[in-house]
Amino acid sequence: MAKQSPFIDLTVKNVQKILNGLTDSTPALWGKMSPQQMIEHLEQAVLVSLGEPEADQCFTPEEQLEKWQDSLYNHRKMPKEFTAPFLPADGSLPELVHKNFEVAKQSFIDNLKRFVVYYKENPQAEHMNFVFGKLNKEMWELMHKKHFTHHFQQFGLI
Repeated sequence: MAKQSPFIDLTVKNVQKILNGLTDSTPALWGKMSPQQMIEHLEQAVLVSLGEPEADQCFTPEEQLEKWQDSLYNHRKMPKEFTAPFLPADGSLPELVHKNFEVAKQSFIDNLKRFVVYYKENPQAEHMNFVFGKLNKEMWELMHKKHFTHHFQQFGLI
């Protein structure tokens, strides 16, 4: 029997249900992000998977890309203190985009809905990821599953 995936189901309904457990004051178990920063960070990743904006580069060296892409298919979790290569080198976090936590949460869900529709209508679409290179629908879904799971665990939601 195939091993059950340890990552969340990417349906909008499921993600919404999990996020119901998150408040603006939920403490992180590791890392520096606030709940709103985490939501906006995930929203950014969803937007990049729609090509909005198109990631202008991949930070992973060409010869390591296949290994990184293959890792999307395994059941290993993302490392806890991984610093994304596109974040500022001084360790600071990006400015908040939305005026408050509730607005950020709604915007994230709205863009997740757009993601579902976009890849239904454009199943062949591929967009650049800063770490994993050019990804297709299946690979973006795997990446989001792992990534959302990582950050939802960061805040003890799952």
